[in-house]
Amino acid sequence: MRDKLLIKFIFPIFLLGTPIMVTAETLTIAYGKSKPPFVTKSCDDGIEVDLAREAFQRANYKIEEFCMVNRRMIYSYVNGTIDAGVSVPNDEKGMFYTEVFSSFENLVVTRTSDYIIIDSIADLGHISSVAWNNAQAVLGDEFAEVVRNNPKYREHVSQIAQVKMFLSGRVDAIIIDKNIFLWLTNKLIESGELSNINTTFTYHRIFSETVNYYIGFSNEKHAKKINDALQSMRRDGTYQEIIDSYIPN
Repeated sequence: MRDKLLIKFIFPIFLLGTPIMVTAETLTIAYGKSKPPFVTKSCDDGIEVDLAREAFQRANYKIEEFCMVNRRMIYSYVNGTIDAGVSVPNDEKGMFYTEVFSSFENLVVTRTSDYIIIDSIADLGHISSVAWNNAQAVLGDEFAEVVRNNPKYREHVSQIAQVKMFLSGRVDAIIIDKNIFLWLTNKLIESGELSNINTTFTYHRIFSETVNYYIGFSNEKHAKKINDALQSMRRDGTYQEIIDSYIPN
């Protein structure tokens, strides 16, 4: 795994024979916490963290990193408290975004032995379920309306806590990205934290195939430079290499 320490970039510029040392611009960026393997609880590791660090390094930016819940992260970059929100929707007016940074296959997972039928979003209106923080703002108006009227629906900041709630039987369904669910379930089983888990699941694909996220900025120049860096990473294979280091094909 590549070195994950933040690196200061210093470039000599020669003007009339006199070297002038110029430091790279520093940007403040934030990750949404607790969605391993994309972002770990402390935001010091994960697929999105590694991808972002590589992109900002290629664009010749130093970075100061923050770890926030999704709602606070979006509020912060929109209001200029930070320079960039990593892995956010691209729906804020007046903001600037990269091309797709990260994609998720969100679905509903139930225990096969429960024989729960979920053919549409409306079917979530009567079962107990858990999703990630701010899911209502991501999965569409119909989803938001259905779960808003279901007192048995809840959201939790920590995705490992969401998976524990589901695996321990405290809720009947979990709404989550499939890779995150499988990765966390395997980790919990390997650690022995949960025993006698029923690991036969049914996946209900009632949402769009993928949900895309972006890096959002209040500055257009910053967005363009990071987008160029992401395109470069895809061309030379680094983007996929980072993903495969966490979730091998």
